[in-house]
Amino acid sequence: MKLALVIVGLIFPALLLADWQPDPDDELQVLGEATLELFRQADEEFAGKLDEAHAFAVFPKLKRSALLVGWGRGHGILVEQGEFTGYVRQRRLSIGFQFGHQTQGQVLLFEDAEILEFFKSGRTEFTPQASAHSKKPRRAKDGSFSPRVAVYSLSQSGLSIEAAVGASKYRFQPVEDKDEQVVSGTVDEGGKTAD
Repeated sequence: MKLALVIVGLIFPALLLADWQPDPDDELQVLGEATLELFRQADEEFAGKLDEAHAFAVFPKLKRSALLVGWGRGHGILVEQGEFTGYVRQRRLSIGFQFGHQTQGQVLLFEDAEILEFFKSGRTEFTPQASAHSKKPRRAKDGSFSPRVAVYSLSQSGLSIEAAVGASKYRFQPVEDKDEQVVSGTVDEGGKTAD
């Protein structure tokens, strides 16, 4: 019976992702699900891409500011094959022609376990990018760190224009470490965000 479930899970990853339900006591998970719903409503193809993904990270609110030098940060969650596995922090630094301030939601869709492990290792990746304010979800065309990761962004407020080179650093905190180590003091033991 277990073997049959594993085979079904391998053949139909959408069934696994569809099983994830946010913990109502974890504000970041609740915000993550609300962010996913905004993406689903704004882009009909997004739901299918989400269902095909091995895992996803969702950042309900990434804040970015720039005036020649840009910086940004945000916190999110990671869901692997339908199971919440931990928290993720993003830090970004960039330099180039850029100005403005923007708040956006972002979703990273991981094609397979190998690229997910690369992501969880916390390596910094340098990426050229050009972007402008958008109220519609868009697949990033910024040379993201792997062609096996789809990056979707949805502007929530502000205006930002950039043609820059930047580095994004991700830090993963497994859920079993939640009580021992807090992601930069922004998620408390009950899963509430301090941002």
